[in-house]
Amino acid sequence: MILLFGLLAVQIGSFLFADQYNAVSYIGLFTGVTQIISLILCDQGRITTYFWESLSAGAWLITDIENRLIGDIYSQVFYFVMQFVGIYVWGKRIDRQSKGIELKSRKMTWQQGLFWFFASLVIYAIVLYTSKRLNGTQIYLDATLLPLGIVGQVLMTYGYRSQWIAWIALDVINVIVWFNQLKVSSPASLSMLVLQV
Repeated sequence: MILLFGLLAVQIGSFLFADQYNAVSYIGLFTGVTQIISLILCDQGRITTYFWESLSAGAWLITDIENRLIGDIYSQVFYFVMQFVGIYVWGKRIDRQSKGIELKSRKMTWQQGLFWFFASLVIYAIVLYTSKRLNGTQIYLDATLLPLGIVGQVLMTYGYRSQWIAWIALDVINVIVWFNQLKVSSPASLSMLVLQV
């Protein structure tokens, strides 16, 4: 609870500090708040994480469209769809567990790790090509967001602990992307940077 309220206070504080009260800034704040709640619930293995994540993905998508982050647009569409898959998969796994409402985590094999590594490279190449054709922003960094997001989301959906490697790598890249967006005063960039940090 301390972590939850601390993160929410920082998110709201960054919104107030930015002193931008337009629609995209409010959407950025909403994205941050719903994402923080989702992450706390995910860490606890709570299925309600998917409700909050679907709200976050929808709002984040609007922010990405305003910032022309093509790879992240693809990521948010993917995340939104995966929320319904996650609810189904987690619901079935929780029902099969002997007790509790939280999902128990699993360990990934090295073969599965290799598969996801090479799948990420292929997805990266596709997103990079598409981003170049659509004149996206920060295309080389932005193109990493979908492959890492797919890996993290699929591993999360199926309860693998290794999901955090993908999520942390994604967060590091997102810090760089949103810092660069902040330097050019793009919409909601401070809220999104603080969320990633």
